[in-house]
Amino acid sequence: MTLRVSLTLIFFTCFALSPSHSLESGKKIPVGTETGRGPLATYGVVTEPMGCARISDATECDLFMRTTRFGEETGLFLYPFQNRTEEGTPIFGEGARISHPFGDASPPSGTLLQLEDGTVHGLWLQGSEVVHTIFSAEDRSLREIGRAQVEGLPRNPRNLAAVPMADGTWRVAFDVSDGVRYRPPDDVGSRDPEYNPYDGRGIWRGKLSAAGLYAAPLSADFSKFLKPASLISQTTQEVLDSYCHLDAGRLTRNGDPVVIGGGRMGEMMVYSGIHQPNQGSIPGRYVVDRKGNILRHPTIQSSPVFYPNP
Repeated sequence: MTLRVSLTLIFFTCFALSPSHSLESGKKIPVGTETGRGPLATYGVVTEPMGCARISDATECDLFMRTTRFGEETGLFLYPFQNRTEEGTPIFGEGARISHPFGDASPPSGTLLQLEDGTVHGLWLQGSEVVHTIFSAEDRSLREIGRAQVEGLPRNPRNLAAVPMADGTWRVAFDVSDGVRYRPPDDVGSRDPEYNPYDGRGIWRGKLSAAGLYAAPLSADFSKFLKPASLISQTTQEVLDSYCHLDAGRLTRNGDPVVIGGGRMGEMMVYSGIHQPNQGSIPGRYVVDRKGNILRHPTIQSSPVFYPNP
């Protein structure tokens, strides 16, 4: 068993089904291929996978996606598994909107995971709190269960992933900035007519920020953190800017859980050993091909997610 972990494999090899019919004003344009299949097209310019779970199919996973800025429809959507191509690529149907306790827009950064009993839990970041939700397939909604305050972080986290521990608890990994301000000190916002982030030589007037990986133990019921968070990556500057998304999973069926993070420049890094108690600093390893070459998503802001093969 292998796991697909890169958006290169999900965005560009997943397909949406669409019946063939003539164009209608104000309606979505259908895929024009003979099979009705095409590259996965979401409702937003910025799209992020949030996790997968077996909901509509007993053996294959559906895909949760959120659309954020600049989209026609921002929010959280569930794409049901339909089939696989001859090459084994998963095919998904049209996304269905998922209601959530964060309003009508897109939910905050988070992750969705499925337990062995089939329940789907969502963990979401709001400031220094982790919001716990449970998914209901009947009405396609997420219901808030509780909130847990995380302590010990130098700044509010931006992304997270939950790693299962042998005793039933969780270890939550957090993406945290090193605190360096990226934008120029007199920044007025990129939408302002006075916005001018470059000097007379065309050099960016801000600084280059980076991020490291922290972790804290979370109770089995997601209700409270058991200890303050601490740095687990070897540095506070593992990737430029931030990990655009974090996810936890296994690279093999019986392998140990790992955390994967996508970098702003398209690279992906894996951290092993987070599930071990009292684990010290962990070296990040780039995702590479069989020849040892570093793999990079063809666009910036890679957001890897684990998707299991049968």
